[in-house]
Amino acid sequence: MNVLSKCSDKYVLRGFTCYEVGHTWSASCLQAWKDVGFASYRTAFKIYFPLYLLAMFLKRRNQQKKSKLSQDLKKMFPELLRSTFFLGTNGLTFIVTFCLWRRLVTDSLTLVNTGFLPSFTCSAASVCFERKPRRSLLAVYMANIAMETIYLMLKTRKLIRPLPYGEVLLFSVSTSFFLYMYQSNKISGSMKSGIRFILGDSAEKPPATQERPSPSGWLPRWAQAALRALPGSGGGPPRCPNGHHDGCLISAIYKFGRMFAFGFGLQTALRLVTALASALQSARRRRSLVGAIRDALLHSDSLRFGAFLGGLSAIYKAVGCLLIRCCHGNQRPWQWAASGLAAGGSMLAYRSSSVAMYCASKAAELACSAAVGAGWLPRLPHSDILLYALSTGIVFHCAVFEPHSLRPAYWQFLLRMTDGHFDDINRRILDGLNGGHSSLLKPDFWPDYDPSVTSLALGPQEMIRRLLANRDSFNR
Repeated sequence: MNVLSKCSDKYVLRGFTCYEVGHTWSASCLQAWKDVGFASYRTAFKIYFPLYLLAMFLKRRNQQKKSKLSQDLKKMFPELLRSTFFLGTNGLTFIVTFCLWRRLVTDSLTLVNTGFLPSFTCSAASVCFERKPRRSLLAVYMANIAMETIYLMLKTRKLIRPLPYGEVLLFSVSTSFFLYMYQSNKISGSMKSGIRFILGDSAEKPPATQERPSPSGWLPRWAQAALRALPGSGGGPPRCPNGHHDGCLISAIYKFGRMFAFGFGLQTALRLVTALASALQSARRRRSLVGAIRDALLHSDSLRFGAFLGGLSAIYKAVGCLLIRCCHGNQRPWQWAASGLAAGGSMLAYRSSSVAMYCASKAAELACSAAVGAGWLPRLPHSDILLYALSTGIVFHCAVFEPHSLRPAYWQFLLRMTDGHFDDINRRILDGLNGGHSSLLKPDFWPDYDPSVTSLALGPQEMIRRLLANRDSFNR
């Protein structure tokens, strides 16, 4: 790697074709485009079909007057095909623009025209086929992955040091901001529904005079009697202005139990489905099936995720009620921001940088929207398209030059979208542009070239000879 990095000091490589670097499985650009395009459209349909089908059935369940199933299917399929066309076109046009940009820049490979520029142009074009309501969701999702990718790239180069419990701190600040905006009535739509579901109906600031059912009414009598003996029960201090029928402590315990059961059940169900799918493919199905069910039910991640959601709801409730009591029943948005900051500590039970980065990106989106609405920032036309293209350009650039810095789940997604061809890039050549950081995942990989097309079929020594010749040409 040190030899390769010294062979290219100008960050430009000449004399390499797109077959030798990019589509190493096929010498024909057209055939490579067909291979990637077929895999992209097929995988996109497999991804979106169950999602749209599930969304259709959930929508039908919430309808008061249900329409015919055939009519819902007719409405679903155009949207399904549109999303499939968007995602498939994104995968196809990347390999197309990879070949075209190399030819436009005097048949040279650079850090820009090999990764970022092809992905930026193909993403900006393909996202225009998607529906407008989905563009902002895609932009925020890709911005989240791009921020995490930049962080991992800097961490790999040891340019930054990981902050201890940094994801917990980031999640706490994001949660505090969400709740401040929520109590200021500046959040609407699905985000508002999600906050209301996790934190409970009390996040709506109900009046103190509103009669609410007892949350402990579903418990046995002995359990209700034990709860009434706790501090803050019905016979204790004055009732909280949130309108609890029971005390604040009992309400917090109820919130914890409800969200713990939901989180544990959700994680267990997801792991159970994955485990059953792999067990059915095993030769010893009965033994694998029993082991898969046991591992899914007893997995520690399910308990930690349930404790995370339960703690988030319970801490928010307990701290919020405490602040209201200290302020003599007065409710202010800063109180709920402080309770959100404290509730973010529940991530200590389930530390996840992905969840923290996603919440931070949603908080940044909400802050920008509020700033634009207040006139502090200008309203940029097509900002969702620009953000999606920039974020995808960063992620794809990393996938080309250093896939080890990508989130493993997203790297597997890219391999699935391209039928594994994204892993066929000859990154040992790209080491000359990236200082030896490109081939860390597969340092010994060398494509099976066609000797009638390229001299690189002789092996890596021919690549080093070309890189040395490239350096000598620059020196002259």
